[in-house]
Amino acid sequence: MSKKILLLSISFVLCAAATAFSQPEVQAIYARGQEHFKARRWDDAIRDYTEVIRLRSDVAGVYYSRGLCYLNKRVGEPKKTYMQEAQISANLKPGEKPPKSQNSLNAIADFSKAIELQPGAPSYGIYYARAQVYKLENDLEPAIVDLQKFIEIYPTYEQNPQFSSAKTQLTKIGNEYAESLVTRGLYEIVMLSYSTVRGDKRTAEEIREDDERDRAIKDLFRKAVKYYQPVDSYSYAGRARARLQLDDFAGAVGDFKEAVKFTPNDASLIGDLANAYKRNKQLDLAIAEYSKIIAMPEAHPSVKIAKNNAYYRRGELYFEQNKLDLALADVNKAITDSPKNFVAYFLRGQVYAKKGNKALARADFVKSMEASGLRKVAQIQLDMLDGKAAAKSEPAKPAQPTTKPATPQVATTSQPATPATTTPEPSANFVVKPAPEPLESKFRQEMQFALTQQNPSWHRGVAFLNLAAALQKSGKQEKEIGDLLGNKLLEMAYIDFYVVYEYILMNKNYNPPSSLTEKLLGSLTPEMRKKARETASLTVKNYLAKKPPIKISEIFKPGYGWGKTVSSDVN
Repeated sequence: MSKKILLLSISFVLCAAATAFSQPEVQAIYARGQEHFKARRWDDAIRDYTEVIRLRSDVAGVYYSRGLCYLNKRVGEPKKTYMQEAQISANLKPGEKPPKSQNSLNAIADFSKAIELQPGAPSYGIYYARAQVYKLENDLEPAIVDLQKFIEIYPTYEQNPQFSSAKTQLTKIGNEYAESLVTRGLYEIVMLSYSTVRGDKRTAEEIREDDERDRAIKDLFRKAVKYYQPVDSYSYAGRARARLQLDDFAGAVGDFKEAVKFTPNDASLIGDLANAYKRNKQLDLAIAEYSKIIAMPEAHPSVKIAKNNAYYRRGELYFEQNKLDLALADVNKAITDSPKNFVAYFLRGQVYAKKGNKALARADFVKSMEASGLRKVAQIQLDMLDGKAAAKSEPAKPAQPTTKPATPQVATTSQPATPATTTPEPSANFVVKPAPEPLESKFRQEMQFALTQQNPSWHRGVAFLNLAAALQKSGKQEKEIGDLLGNKLLEMAYIDFYVVYEYILMNKNYNPPSSLTEKLLGSLTPEMRKKARETASLTVKNYLAKKPPIKISEIFKPGYGWGKTVSSDVN
């Protein structure tokens, strides 16, 4: 970046201030500063520019020149280690930003002063440069605003090689920032679900506080919709989830449909589209999407889980349409495939009750009460069967089923959670038994499957951990598995899984109970689990930037993943 910034400064600054000084001595100092700048002697240039500003504080180009020196110094700062990043993040409050480098603060101050002195079209380079500082500090919203202003006042920027990437930058950071807003909003919803429910006994002050918190959460999703510039499955799905939180169901349907076009074999994403159709009161279209999932070949354990969820969801919709036989067939299938799916027992109890079979309905409601979150609503249904409570036109809804695997910007939290719900737990299917075929072949198939999904990171992580689990099942000891796979491979699995839990990474002090990652890694060694927790304290994207994807063809070569594991391929 320093080379690009230097070129920018040479083309934009040299003429910006050279003719602004009538005093020969000021011109001489400024010229000396420019020579230092071209030689990349930043501190010497800063000293001369500061002297010029002392003598003439009204010339925008000098502030811009000095700001570029600070920016180049910021670019040259040594990058923080993972441990340093983790230590800084651990001390932040949820939503708090890490402190900026002093060089960045100085650059921002100088660029802002230059814009104040010269706010019009000639200042386009200043907006662009300030955006680069904000990008370096991961302060994305002001970077977006500056790039937007830059494009507005310099519409022919694409013809200039130095600025031609502005739109690409804007799209990328716009989607990153919008994604962080959605993640933050979903995190706040999750945290609210664990707070004490005060009900009708709230004081006026508590009501005001709750209303303010609700508005703040909604604002996060409104800003996300504003800043998203979708270009792929991930960004379209992200905007769709933000729109769901704003009750813009038609908009969510449209975005999910676009997302599915990019990854048409992603069962989880199709389920998100079906849910959007349902919330938009398009029940037949929702049923059609769930039917697509049910018809998919079980190429991967995650598809089996998605199919089980689809049977439940489609049965729920059939029940709403009073198609009781179809609903019963689907919920029976859901229970057969997942005998501990207690919300399915609750739904089947409702179907039996509506069909007039009180004995079977009672048995299912009692069975559903094994899940603590269903006890209250199940007891209401039992009271209705006994005539102790009046039947309602809208039966109480149970907690959402927890069999669907999480995806980025977690779809399972697309509706506000209630205290009765828990963080989604995985089905045991995620830890597979030894495959009848060679493990290498099975692993390759799973990695290939990942490429067809909206979130390949999730499925890559599953593949790595399935491989570890299969080795355990074959009789390998924990230490031996670590030796076989190698910490580097397991690190990649950890990284992939924590992409799914990005809201944990934003709020390092939050660890949801029974998290998918912890459950899947629970059978590994304490050292490996510790490495997973350490990874959680880093930002996934920075970590992945340092760890390029493993070359699958290299994994099974001697000395890499099988046998001794010393390798520099993922350093």
